[in-house]
Amino acid sequence: MIRPGLRRASAVLAIVALVAVEAPVALAAEPPPTSASEAASPGENLELPRDVAPAATPRAATRILPPEDRRSADRRSPDLPYAILDGTRPVALTSTDLCRQQGRVRVDGPAGIVIAGFATCANGIWRMRVEGGTGEVGGMDLTPANFSGVLTSRGGTPSGEVTIDLPRHPRAVPQWRVRAALVIRPSGSDWTSAVSVRQSRGANSLVMTGPLRAGGTYQLMARGSVKFAGTSVDMSGVYRSGASPAAATWAIGGGGASGTVDGVIIDRPRITATHRSAGIEGSATLRLSAPLALSAPARLSIVDSRSWKATVNTSNVPSWRPQAASSISIATG
Repeated sequence: MIRPGLRRASAVLAIVALVAVEAPVALAAEPPPTSASEAASPGENLELPRDVAPAATPRAATRILPPEDRRSADRRSPDLPYAILDGTRPVALTSTDLCRQQGRVRVDGPAGIVIAGFATCANGIWRMRVEGGTGEVGGMDLTPANFSGVLTSRGGTPSGEVTIDLPRHPRAVPQWRVRAALVIRPSGSDWTSAVSVRQSRGANSLVMTGPLRAGGTYQLMARGSVKFAGTSVDMSGVYRSGASPAAATWAIGGGGASGTVDGVIIDRPRITATHRSAGIEGSATLRLSAPLALSAPARLSIVDSRSWKATVNTSNVPSWRPQAASSISIATG
C-alpha cells in the first residue's frame, strides 16, 4: 500500500525516482491516510519499464534535515524524512508488496549532497547501487565520478555507505601524496559523516579526520609524525575548509627529541606546517663537539626523512664546512 507519509523516519534513504508521474503529491507535512479510500490503488505502482527514459523531477522533493533544523521541522511534520520511490509519492521502503519496483533514483544526503543510482528490491530488501551524484564539500564541486557505494534497507533499517572522493583536496605538505574522501552512512533518521585525509611520503604521514557540517564545511583534527635526522617529531593541529580549496587554513606542528646525523646534533627541533608556508618548516639548535665546539640556531626545511635541510646563518661561529653532512649548511658573516 502507498502511504503519503511515514509514521516513523525509519527509511532515511530519502530516495527520489527520476520518473514523471501524474498528479504529483506534495510532501509537506501530509498525514498518513485515515481510510482505505484515501490510500492509492495498487495499480499506481507498476514495475517501471527498463526501456522508458526517466524524466527529471523536482530537486526539492525531499531532504534530510540538518540537526539544527530538525526539532522545529518535526513539530511541523513528524513524518519527516520521507522515503521516496515512484516520482513524488512517499513509499515505505519496508513494503514487500512494492518489492518489484526498480528504477533510477536519487537520494538526498547531508549538506545538500545528492546521490544517484539504480534501486531494486528482492526478498523484501531494497538495494541501491550508487552510480554518481552532485554537491559541494569544502568548497569543492563534486562530480559523478567521485561517488561509489551501496545503500540498502532491510526491515526498515537502512545500512551501507557512500564514499565520495575529494581529489582536489589541498595538501598540507605540497610534496606529499594525498588521499581524501568523505564517507556518509545512514543512521536511524539521519546521516553520519566523516571526512578523512591522509598524506604521506616514505615513513612520514599525516592523518586528518572530522565530521561534515550542515553547510558542507568541515574542521579536521590532524595527527602525524615526521622523521628526519635520526629522530621523529609528532605533529598535531587543526585543518579548516573554506569557501574554496584556496581558502582553506591549517596549523599543524610539534616538537621532538634531539637527533644526530653525521656527528651533528639537531637539538630540540620544532616544526610546523601552515597554509602560509610552502611545506614543513621549523627551527632547532645545531651542536657540534668535533672538530670544534659549535652551537648555533638553525632553520629547518623538511620534505621527508631523506630530503631536509638545516641552515645556520650567523657571524657568531667560526667558519666550518661539514664534509659529510650534506643536509647541513652554514654561512658565516
